[in-house]
Amino acid sequence: FDSDYWGASYKESAQWVRENFAKRMSVNVFSCDVPFAVNYYSHNLFQMVFEEEEADFILCDLDNTVQKNYNLPVLYKVEREGVPLNVVLDNRQFKR
Repeated sequence: FDSDYWGASYKESAQWVRENFAKRMSVNVFSCDVPFAVNYYSHNLFQMVFEEEEADFILCDLDNTVQKNYNLPVLYKVEREGVPLNVVLDNRQFKR
């Protein structure tokens, strides 16, 4: 089901941030949707924030990325059968 892929994409994004950044440095993450799931998969290695401006990284599904008109570098993309489901955006240079 599409919703299974969508939900799992947040898990993969959270794992990617955890493995590539959170093990080495303090990281703040904003999730466009399902922050409770992203927090769960953080394994307490990164901090969830509720304001985009406070985030180092933004985890966002494709629909929200387009709707919010994010113009940030994409560091990682979760895809299924060539369709992007979720992205990790680099917000460090714009962080408040």
